[in-house]
Amino acid sequence: MDKQRLLTLSDDLTRIVSASPDTRRRFTHVHFIINVVAGGVARARRFLGSCALVQRRAQELRPGGGEITRSVHLTERPGHALQIAARILDSPDCEGHLIVSVGGDGTHREVFSAVAERLGDSFGPDVTRVCMFRMPMGTGNDGADAPDVESACRTLQQGVPNQRAGLVRVTPAGMKPMYAFNVTSIGIDAYVTDTSNRLKAFFPGDMYKLIADVATLFYEPIYGVGEVGLALTDDQGRQSQERDRFILVAIGPTGNRVYGNGKRILPTDANLCAIPTVGVIKKIAMKKHLYVGTHVGLPGTLSARVKRVVVDYARRVPLQLDGEGIWLEPQNFPLTFERVDSAINVLSAEPLG
Repeated sequence: MDKQRLLTLSDDLTRIVSASPDTRRRFTHVHFIINVVAGGVARARRFLGSCALVQRRAQELRPGGGEITRSVHLTERPGHALQIAARILDSPDCEGHLIVSVGGDGTHREVFSAVAERLGDSFGPDVTRVCMFRMPMGTGNDGADAPDVESACRTLQQGVPNQRAGLVRVTPAGMKPMYAFNVTSIGIDAYVTDTSNRLKAFFPGDMYKLIADVATLFYEPIYGVGEVGLALTDDQGRQSQERDRFILVAIGPTGNRVYGNGKRILPTDANLCAIPTVGVIKKIAMKKHLYVGTHVGLPGTLSARVKRVVVDYARRVPLQLDGEGIWLEPQNFPLTFERVDSAINVLSAEPLG
């Protein structure tokens, strides 16, 4: 992607952020962390359309009383966005800074993970000094702070009051904690995510539905689905146990969340959904329910609001975090999901659950 176009985009976005006197009082500097291979950046037609929209919005604004300064950071490899964000957060003079993550859900997870790793660290930087914003410019934008680029421009211009986004801390046995800010899960959908990510370099576009159709039929015969134990803790500290051959276990910081480009996996206030395996015919029917969010309430589906989930499993299984997949081995269990509320300052077009 042409670096000059990226710099022009950041200039236009900075002008939008600088337009409001209230925003100029809140922020002194904007950092743009741009994933140059994200779907909304690397695909020329889509990127140029977004640039044109941002430029029009910037040109419509009257000059403010002085623009906020900006820095542009371009990612060079997987994991680089996290390193860039960590460097910004560890700077002693980042108070009053806004960090804008430009990319998709994977980019946003890297950037926000740098904040999550520093939460509660009394010897580290005070991460409440900065505010974050997830710009929807990836292949998947389910976890962004605005549904589209135009809405993102409005949110950046208005500088809506900070809201506090939650997260899920994911800790497999023998591994360091990882973080999810939209939806994390184990099972068939994590397999779909991992497979579609491997193939998207060869078949650009939203591969999720196509891969899901195939995985519905072949995931269980290839990998098997064993008995999964769930130890649940709710907001009041009450504990309960569930055990079944769950083919999917998904959890978010809140309910009312989508993933896989709009699939309504958590369609209610409940932030946990677990679905047991069924026969092939019922699997096909269940897939349709998952796309529109009507699976909750079906026989066997577990839906609950939880603070903590400890998973016991004796098989190899895929794990996905905000659309990025890895494989867990039996020795990585028990696997702990822990909801952390009101963790990160964000600008958001919608109230956070």
